[in-house]
Amino acid sequence: ADVPDHVTSAPWDLRVVRMTQQSALMLTQVCWRSRQTDSHSQLMYLITWQVEEGVLRGNLLTNSSCTTLSLWPDTVYRLQVALLRPGSQESQSEFLVVDTHLAHTESSTILPSHVTTGVG
Repeated sequence: ADVPDHVTSAPWDLRVVRMTQQSALMLTQVCWRSRQTDSHSQLMYLITWQVEEGVLRGNLLTNSSCTTLSLWPDTVYRLQVALLRPGSQESQSEFLVVDTHLAHTESSTILPSHVTTGVG
């Protein structure tokens, strides 16, 4: 089923929900507004993250509108989510800048005000 244009042009609202340090990694839960318009078709999303000052990249394919990424601590990342629809133009979110310097304990939770969005 095709996704209507008004759904693909709606804001993604890409955001960090929780960031918790576990061992040497920062477990970072990110969510975005679902593009699902009916219960019959299963949409797939591709999340891409990249270290802001470097070439390291990662990708994750999911059918959920929330996922948890294992990121390095004390690092700034740029995240983006894209809707994968065969045979149609790709729809993607704005970039989200995530700074894992902001959380260092099991119980820390990062509030949305600690995360910035950008177009570049």
